[in-house]
Amino acid sequence: MFQFFFLFYSVLTERKIEKINGYFLFAGFFMVAFLTYVSEQFGIFPPIGIRRVLIALALIFIYIGFTVPAWLRRALKI
Repeated sequence: MFQFFFLFYSVLTERKIEKINGYFLFAGFFMVAFLTYVSEQFGIFPPIGIRRVLIALALIFIYIGFTVPAWLRRALKI
């Protein structure tokens, strides 16, 4: 539930880098929450291989959200 704070933060802030950080953190934490809690409890996403790849992608989103790499800054022209 706390991942929505990152969404509200990124919507309400004015700086571009903070918006990008907030969106990446929201997406990463939302994917982790969905893939670990919801899909494990209800069994709605059964293939374990795909689940592991998506969790790894979510962790990359969280990493980018906390520290935006230089190549991403150049790509987004921040």
